[in-house]
Amino acid sequence: MQIRYANYCILPMKKAIIPFLSACVLFFTASCTINVGGGQSSAASNIARITAFSFNEVDSLPGLAEAFFVVEELSDTGRIRMRENDSIRYGTPITHVVPTISYYAVPAGTIIYLSDTSYVLTGSDTIDFTKQPVYLCVYAQDRSTTKWYSVEPRVHQADAEEYTWEQVNAAVSDAAPSEQKAIPGAMGQYFYFMNTGFATTLYISSDNGSTWQQQKVSGLPSQCRVRQIERDYSVRGDLFVYAEGDQVYTSTNGYEWTATRAIQKGYSFVTILPEFNQTMWAIVTDTIGQYFLAVRDTGVYAPLRDVFRGDTLPVDFPVSHYTSVSFFNTGLHEHAVLAGGYNRYGHMTNARWTFEYNAVYQRYSIANMAEAKKSLEPFAGAAMIAYNDALWLYGGMWQGDVMNDTVYYSLDEGVNWIAYTDTLHFPIPEACKGRQKQSVWVDANGDIYMIGGETLTDILSDVYRGRLTSINWPEIGN
Repeated sequence: MQIRYANYCILPMKKAIIPFLSACVLFFTASCTINVGGGQSSAASNIARITAFSFNEVDSLPGLAEAFFVVEELSDTGRIRMRENDSIRYGTPITHVVPTISYYAVPAGTIIYLSDTSYVLTGSDTIDFTKQPVYLCVYAQDRSTTKWYSVEPRVHQADAEEYTWEQVNAAVSDAAPSEQKAIPGAMGQYFYFMNTGFATTLYISSDNGSTWQQQKVSGLPSQCRVRQIERDYSVRGDLFVYAEGDQVYTSTNGYEWTATRAIQKGYSFVTILPEFNQTMWAIVTDTIGQYFLAVRDTGVYAPLRDVFRGDTLPVDFPVSHYTSVSFFNTGLHEHAVLAGGYNRYGHMTNARWTFEYNAVYQRYSIANMAEAKKSLEPFAGAAMIAYNDALWLYGGMWQGDVMNDTVYYSLDEGVNWIAYTDTLHFPIPEACKGRQKQSVWVDANGDIYMIGGETLTDILSDVYRGRLTSINWPEIGN
């Protein structure tokens, strides 16, 4: 793109610049020829163009010299704007900055105008760029041709490591359910299920949780355990399942459900687990009360063999109120982690089971990381997501009906967990503390959604959206 420059000078300042008049006079009184050596002279250039603008590097302000300025011509004013592209790091002071300017031709001089003072630039001047507006007037070698530039540095307004949150909706519903759960639906929709003990109601949002429309539900039992509803990404991504006895309830739209017998004879469902390795998982039990992991094969769930000693689930394996997440690690291997919850005897556990699949040997590997690294006290009803190269654990309840207000994160795929104590950049809003059974997921845009949950006294349906702010650092050149 060719940029045309305006060749006139307009003084934008109300304040006079008397201290610099003598310097300006020199620009005009000097000869309009320059000596090129050998006694020869040449006509002075009438080009007053800036080709690059940046800030000098300062050790205490890393990244300042990489601030990237874009030159834009403002057709409505004829001025030329040098706008910084939001690449100066959050919190960087620009009150004492030395600018570096490159010119198409050596100028006769450059004057910088701030909101309260002016300078003839010498190359080492420290400028307070917070005193906006800031203008540069470049005088060409002929001492008469000028160009005016405005300079607009933009310090990033959010910390690159800050989690910002907003409340999207204060309450999806004002009803008082006995159980609730939110889940991503198909075609960008969000679903919020609630059961009153007599019927299930669905609320659907098509605008990222801002507004919700109530929808009647058919085909589910009256006392449906809506927290057992999962999304099946392995079949078109729009199938929802809920298990009871030997039946699986499925739906393609969330409000019309069909029951189908979907388990090997002699077994019944305990709970449906989230999808992993492109198949749905479940915990099932046989007629004598033994517990097994089961995976779905061609629509029917069958016990998974050869992953534990014997085939039955260990006693400390959670069967309710656990949290789980599937993710791809840095080696692009899919993992799943299932943590916390109550075992078959109703005891709260701090177990953290990791699931892996070896495609070469076509074999699953399952292990309890809590046996080697305790990291967490027993808990239940928490929510876990994979985000920003870490696993995050929100909410939940500790033993003694104590609500967890601390957020934990793991940098090693769930082996060790660290309390997030940075109050300045705390990753959930204050209003979301002290709850369990909230629904949390990350959407395709990198936003975290936290919906509903329960306190000791209330069942909630509020909607929050958060994300880790980031800075895009453009590549200026190779």
